Amino acid sequence: MVAYSWLFVPLIFSFSTILLIGGIENSEIYIELVESRGYPIETHEVETEDGYLLNVYRIPYGKNSVGNGTPNRYPVLMQHGLFGCGENFIWLNQSIGYMLADHGYDVWVMNVRGSWHSVKHKTLDPDKDDAYWRFTWHEMGIYDIPATIDYILKNTGAQNISFIGHSQGTTTIFVMGAVRPEYNEKINGLVAMGPMSVILNPEEIFIRLVAPHYKLFKAIGKVLDIQKFPPFLSNRQMHAMNRFLCGLKFSPRWLCTFLVSILVGPNDDQFDPRIFPITAPLTPSSSSFHQLIHYGQNMMDKKFTTFDWGNAKENLRRYGSEKPVEYNVTNISFKVALYVAPNDVFVSNQTVQFLEDTLPNISEVYRVPYETWTHVDFLWGRDLNIYVHHNLLRTLNGFIRQ
Repeated sequence: MVAYSWLFVPLIFSFSTILLIGGIENSEIYIELVESRGYPIETHEVETEDGYLLNVYRIPYGKNSVGNGTPNRYPVLMQHGLFGCGENFIWLNQSIGYMLADHGYDVWVMNVRGSWHSVKHKTLDPDKDDAYWRFTWHEMGIYDIPATIDYILKNTGAQNISFIGHSQGTTTIFVMGAVRPEYNEKINGLVAMGPMSVILNPEEIFIRLVAPHYKLFKAIGKVLDIQKFPPFLSNRQMHAMNRFLCGLKFSPRWLCTFLVSILVGPNDDQFDPRIFPITAPLTPSSSSFHQLIHYGQNMMDKKFTTFDWGNAKENLRRYGSEKPVEYNVTNISFKVALYVAPNDVFVSNQTVQFLEDTLPNISEVYRVPYETWTHVDFLWGRDLNIYVHHNLLRTLNGFIRQ
């Protein structure tokens, strides 16, 4: 055994490196990044009904505006997807957050429960209490979004907001509209980018391989007591590993680019590997293990339903039913604009058609006129200003004028 002990040296070195460089990147770095581009940024803490504490960014005006002297700025709230965080909307020069601020919008960016900057609770310790992670995107819809909307309306005096969701950020707002219809009047319209309720016939290889076996993974998670994803790593360690693999000068970016292509679809024209130092430390963000299982359950059942906790009493406590309940999306009264990527490996034509058939108030289906536009190009596409920005402004202005 002693003769082979040298084999552990690189492992120990790697693990030590992860611990040492963990925490170098944090929200302060990204706040400085926004300010360096000439934009103001604020951070707010929003408390939900069930005690979760959410970090919310605000860009109240654009870099060429005269402070708060511009009245009647329309608030717009943006929510990221699974494994994402608020920085998704503000980390590039051409990001949507900056564009909206420059065009007169009061921009608010959510960090949902469990993501990098919102791993916090009034009474639960995320590092010690499994109960903290016992949520899916259902709770984001019924707690996180309503609390954030109320906070924005209280602090701005506005009557309603516009909402932009990406990926899981669309799932959660569909949940809110279905389960808490009293909030529908507080939203003048939704822009759903890479929209999904039920994932039908996706091209993404890992989803196709894993989702059919979601019950097995759910059972494994129960045996191993997996609540958080990725499991067995603290946020600090995961943060450092991401940065070490893709965010440093010596990182093998060709490998990272290859992995991005495999996971979200190839689009070399829109993806710039030079963004890795900015994006890598926060990708993927932490989440609840149950969020993934919830998507797998809905995909295999081909229904948009609440999560099955595998316990009749728990389901009854959460939903008033011993079995999962189908979301009544006919309750959704605000306008919905679907923004669809032609090369989206997560959102198939069948998924889009399902949404068109089930959502009652679709005002627009905008298919990006770029053949290889992917699910994540809404966040980091080189040509966002050409293929998304102009139409997005038209859509939002239409919501406000209605």
